[in-house]
Amino acid sequence: MALTDIELAQKAKSGTFTFGEAIEFAKSKGTKLQKTRANALISGSKAMGISLDTPYKDLRKDDIIKLFTVDGSPDAKNRAYVSPTCGS
Repeated sequence: MALTDIELAQKAKSGTFTFGEAIEFAKSKGTKLQKTRANALISGSKAMGISLDTPYKDLRKDDIIKLFTVDGSPDAKNRAYVSPTCGS
């Protein structure tokens, strides 16, 4: 079950918010397109070897950021691209 806004804020502040919780939160609040992209992140995380239990704050580490690029991902996919329609 997705977190409430307050639970998300509390977990983010304490550093216990996870990548998987972020995806589930996005799926619970997002548009159809955002939910599709969230599902793609779940399958992509498996391909990249990133656990959904990874603390969200750790996603900014260089070794993890690199996994989102063509050069760094095991399947040579660019997941770092931000679409102009990302917010729709």
